[in-house]
Amino acid sequence: MRRAWTLVVVLVGCGGDDRAASAPAPVEPPAASAVVEGDPLLAEARRQVAGGALAAGPRAAILASGAPVHARARALLAALEPAAAPAPASAPLPAPTTPVSAPEVPAVAVDHRAPPEPAVAKVAKPRPTVERLSLRTTARGASLSIHAGSGVLVGVANQPETGVVRLVLDDVGAGAKVLGARPQVDGARVRAVEAGPRSVRITLQLEPGWRFSGVHRTSTGARVDLVGP
Repeated sequence: MRRAWTLVVVLVGCGGDDRAASAPAPVEPPAASAVVEGDPLLAEARRQVAGGALAAGPRAAILASGAPVHARARALLAALEPAAAPAPASAPLPAPTTPVSAPEVPAVAVDHRAPPEPAVAKVAKPRPTVERLSLRTTARGASLSIHAGSGVLVGVANQPETGVVRLVLDDVGAGAKVLGARPQVDGARVRAVEAGPRSVRITLQLEPGWRFSGVHRTSTGARVDLVGP
């Protein structure tokens, strides 16, 4: 405010006499006084000084004027211009946001083991078929050979008091010739051959004194041993 008041004093001093001065000695007014009195812009500026400050309109007009008569007033106003307002503080940087993690993808278990080998369908083997029966004498008695192409299991039902020995071959078939075969030796003979849906039954008849000794599975079927008196 004090610096603005100094400008006013200059403008006023340039216009005329100081009536409060006690010395009556004549003072030669500066060349600018005539300019102020004769220049409407400076005169208007003098009238619009209020509260020790020049109104914004005349001040702007003087600063914008390029006339030589306004040079001194323009320099004073430029010198009295308030310092530039400090630049506003830069806005604070936004607080770092917490990174949002991507949704966790559930792990997928991977079986690295080799895939199991495809199951191979089992092909049912054809069941053995009795093709021939042979009965021959031995040193101890006799022997019945059952020829079926592969080994077969033989179940035995023995009746020593009647001399009847029944042989049962499960899961075995029989050829047409076998069903009618009746081999025999002295003291033993094949009495009957019967074929069922899944088995073959052979009935032996032994003479008194003869007996069943045992049955053995062979690579081609089975062998039944008989012992004589």
